[in-house]
Amino acid sequence: MKTQHQLRRIVNFVLAITLALSVSLTWVNRIAYAGYGIFESYTILDTGSGNTFYDCNADTSNPDFDGNDLGDYKVTDTLTLNGAQVKAWENDGDNLDSAEMFYRLYLTSETGGSFTSVNLPDYLDLGGNDEQYEDTDAGINLLSGLEAGDYYLEVYFRAHEDSGGYAYDGNAEDAYQATFTVLANTSQGSGDWDAITWSYGHEPTSTEPVEIASGHTVALDGAANAMHLVVEGTLNLGIDTLTIADKGTLENNGTFTASNGTVAFAGDGTVAGTVTFNDVTLAGGVDFGASSTINGMLQINSGGYVDTNAPTYASDSILKYNTGGTYGRSTEWSGENNPYHVQFGNNTTLDLANGDNSTARTILGDLTIASGSTLNMGAGMNADLTIDGEVNIYGTLALAGGSGNLKVGGDFTKQSGGSFTNNGSYVYFNGGGSQNITGALSGSSNRFERIIVTNNSTVTFNNNVGVESGLQVDSGSTFQTSGTPNFEQEISDAGVLDCDGTCTFDRLIIRNMDASGSEGTIDVNENFVINNATSNFTAPSGEVTFTIAGGFDSNITSGTFDANGGTITFDAGTGTQDLDAASPIAFSTLAVTSGSTLVETQSANNVTATTISNEGTIRKTQSVAGTGAISFGLTGVEINVTTHGGLTNLQVDLADSDHAGKTSRIGNGKYWTITPTGLSGDVVTVTLPHNISSPNNVRACRYTGTGTYGWDCGTDAANSYDATTVTRTGVTAFSDWAPGDNVGPTAITIRNLTATSARNNWQPLALFLSAAIILAGTILLSKQRHKL
Repeated sequence: MKTQHQLRRIVNFVLAITLALSVSLTWVNRIAYAGYGIFESYTILDTGSGNTFYDCNADTSNPDFDGNDLGDYKVTDTLTLNGAQVKAWENDGDNLDSAEMFYRLYLTSETGGSFTSVNLPDYLDLGGNDEQYEDTDAGINLLSGLEAGDYYLEVYFRAHEDSGGYAYDGNAEDAYQATFTVLANTSQGSGDWDAITWSYGHEPTSTEPVEIASGHTVALDGAANAMHLVVEGTLNLGIDTLTIADKGTLENNGTFTASNGTVAFAGDGTVAGTVTFNDVTLAGGVDFGASSTINGMLQINSGGYVDTNAPTYASDSILKYNTGGTYGRSTEWSGENNPYHVQFGNNTTLDLANGDNSTARTILGDLTIASGSTLNMGAGMNADLTIDGEVNIYGTLALAGGSGNLKVGGDFTKQSGGSFTNNGSYVYFNGGGSQNITGALSGSSNRFERIIVTNNSTVTFNNNVGVESGLQVDSGSTFQTSGTPNFEQEISDAGVLDCDGTCTFDRLIIRNMDASGSEGTIDVNENFVINNATSNFTAPSGEVTFTIAGGFDSNITSGTFDANGGTITFDAGTGTQDLDAASPIAFSTLAVTSGSTLVETQSANNVTATTISNEGTIRKTQSVAGTGAISFGLTGVEINVTTHGGLTNLQVDLADSDHAGKTSRIGNGKYWTITPTGLSGDVVTVTLPHNISSPNNVRACRYTGTGTYGWDCGTDAANSYDATTVTRTGVTAFSDWAPGDNVGPTAITIRNLTATSARNNWQPLALFLSAAIILAGTILLSKQRHKL
């Protein structure tokens, strides 16, 4: 019986003959060119009983293809497209050399995609300019990978002429069309994921569409597989793994209970409906749709990626990059769906920017980089990476080469074997509570560019920390040491030490740095070192308190030291501190706390101060090799050796406090202790500074000890003075020294006068006589002093 398609072909054939002499090549439905064409076509299918020819452009006893319902099939049944047969004609001068069939398969509820070509290689000359092309064993399994539903199977045919032309029988818009239905392996009731539960009579495989019917509850009792899974009832994963095959789907319209289970996508896949996962692994591109959530871990393995739609990451969930090699961050972390924790493993290197240098990224929890793996922010990234939790580096963390910085809300730890590269980016510590920096983060490759503390709390560094351009600590924040690590500025570029809050170091080592801040505190628990000959250091000014508990070591020889009007305080508690200046440096205000001893170590007098506030001791020791003048730096003392005997060293200690043996005119507010080594036959001249406002007969007095004569102030001939200094010649002994104002050669202090009891009546008379004698002696001594 003729179909409507066949009747149309007869009409078209007549029209084609009429237009054969036309210059234009006109397609008229099934006949493409008047010099050759297709006059019969068949589709060859095997539905389980061998090949069957289905009439397309033919009228035989075979079943028609167009409009045929091919039936219902399980994916375990047979529906094979084995090819086609095409019969064509050609005029003399034309030469057909091949033919092919095109087919496509799609759900009736969807729009068809592209056609696939099947070559028909078997040629047969039918005589009379007719020929046949055929393939009967193409072996195309039409059921493979299909989900349950109704499908269209569409075909059309084309013959090729060797000059480049074609003859068509149908086309993409007007193809022959048949239908068939794929049946799911459907649950027959509630139960475990085993054979008796399913309509196919066996446990679902990775090639099958699976459906859990409404009202049924199925629980995994081991590893399970499906090609396409539709949940209309309830699925419980338990602790097991459900694997969705490549190009599979997972659709939930019922209840999906992940528990502690895992869904593994073996290749490309699609998620539909609302699905809350525990763990998911990806080995292909997976579209998670609009309503997927990860409660456990999303692990991206080799070949895996998130396609089009990413899941939502629940609190404490993990995004793990496990691909190996280099992976470009993509949809899984778009900037809108920020992951909670992020981990790296399997020697994976993540290119965080991946061409998008302007989008900021956030990790809501912790970052953990396993040994051998790398997080690389990207050479040109200009947006920040914010990590609200901890940073744990077992592998490599490389910051942006652009203007993008790292902001950390938790602890920052570089484990042994880990690597950190700053690439010029800053690290902000901005958590709301205390934070720690742990690990060897100094040296040529692991140091910070700059640390900026804005957490309104405390950041503690537990190991050596190096910076290139400095440290900034906001008001209300504290940057402090734990133990005895160094904090070191490790390159010579200009840097900043800006403490509006509190900075506490064990050892502070700098090269070029501007120490500033408006009202902060800088504490150095041990040594402060300016570590480069060409360094430039600007001390803090204003209300900043800069306190050093250890030594001060300046290696500046051609750089600069700018005191900046600020105060640097030396506070060793009850210990000593070295002040080592390789070249001249000038403090604005230098302060030494009570109990501290500040020792100038260089023989050259390289240290000066506009103001000295000394509540402890300032010390300088100089070697003596012969005669000549020797200066003792901040102590202000000069000693000129006029006769050299056995003297090898002189130590001068300055105390800006009252001497224990002070009198009304000697030892008030300042004295020096001069200690010789090897003194034997030496004679020196001692010059002391003084600040007596109206000097009168100022003398350099040596304390000789309680119980003798108190202070030895020498003679007028031995002493000379001006407005700021007093000099005494002929000195052969040392102890404590102080300037005396308007004193004689020997100052006697009467410390105690106590009357004792007597057993007779002479006690009042004896007391009177003693007082008279003392008074007379005093008057005589006064007259002698004025004569001198």
